[in-house]
Amino acid sequence: MNRGHTIIFWIITIGIAVLPFIFVYTKPAATIIADPLPDTPNRHPSGTRVHVIGALQTPGLYTVETGTTLHDLLQSLPLHANANLSKLNLAAVLRDGQKITIPATQSDATRININLATHQQLVTLPGIGHQTAQKIMDNRLANGPITSIKHLSRLIGHKKARALRNHITF
Repeated sequence: MNRGHTIIFWIITIGIAVLPFIFVYTKPAATIIADPLPDTPNRHPSGTRVHVIGALQTPGLYTVETGTTLHDLLQSLPLHANANLSKLNLAAVLRDGQKITIPATQSDATRININLATHQQLVTLPGIGHQTAQKIMDNRLANGPITSIKHLSRLIGHKKARALRNHITF
């Protein structure tokens, strides 16, 4: 290979190595389309499509410009007052097809007292069906109030009791 071919080889090699960084580190300003879109492929404009659920007034599908961060998206959404953004990476760049769950903070006011809950309230808890709710109610009548997660764990199993710890009080 002569000197001319060597120079051309190095120019092409450096160009190939640098070109991806130009596209990664330069992005246009993000534009948010904050209206939920129906799940029809013919209606959504080009861009990144994400599914947002959780502590917001209008869960659904949203289309944002490619390169948009979670922070940019959340600025345009009507979040509930109890939305807990501290558990989210607000700097994350959204990916097409991504599902985002906005968690809610839970105060004792929003927790269900396991010893006072009705059957209907118990079945709203994660992992509690009609049979488990009835088992809890029968146990309360026979043995008195449930006093701890350990006590509840003996009744309904460790896995279910552990899943309930942030949703109930005693």
